Amino acid sequence: MPGRVMTACRAISRRFSKRTLTIEPVTLAMLDDLDAVEWFRNVGTARPQHARSVLSWEEGQRYLHSAASENVRIEASTGRRARLLEKSPAAYDEWNERIYLIKPIVTALVLEKALPFAIDRGWPERAIDVIRYDILGLAMDADYSALVAPSIYSELGHWYREGHFPVGWEGSPLDGVLVVY
Repeated sequence: MPGRVMTACRAISRRFSKRTLTIEPVTLAMLDDLDAVEWFRNVGTARPQHARSVLSWEEGQRYLHSAASENVRIEASTGRRARLLEKSPAAYDEWNERIYLIKPIVTALVLEKALPFAIDRGWPERAIDVIRYDILGLAMDADYSALVAPSIYSELGHWYREGHFPVGWEGSPLDGVLVVY
């Protein structure tokens, strides 16, 4: 049975010049999966494997605001677009149109799932910006999954589904480690 996101978005399409774009079913299913779980239920409590764990928000903020963390996210998005351009210039040309189609859905999901928690805990606006960027990156990974391999956003999505907040990155993009709160 389709979830809330898929049901609400099934008919969504946006007319661009002479073609109509729709969100890929795999993207809608991924967003439904995220909608079905309680985000941040394990922040500061569980010690995840395959990532560096921080147990306090004070420690997590250091990574949230770091240049290394921002660089990894930007490089992952840029790398995905470069692979897409190489694989399918036509699909690459639809990138911005797909962003415009997907971003409002992602924004609504993030505001519903993350904003109340962030306000309750006194998280800065930067936290919501990072979460929205992560979930949009995850949605774009899903939307282009038939053409290119996923980026780190698919891994970040795993941590959101597990109730954590992937706050950033420690070390360089090539040999660093994900930091999860």
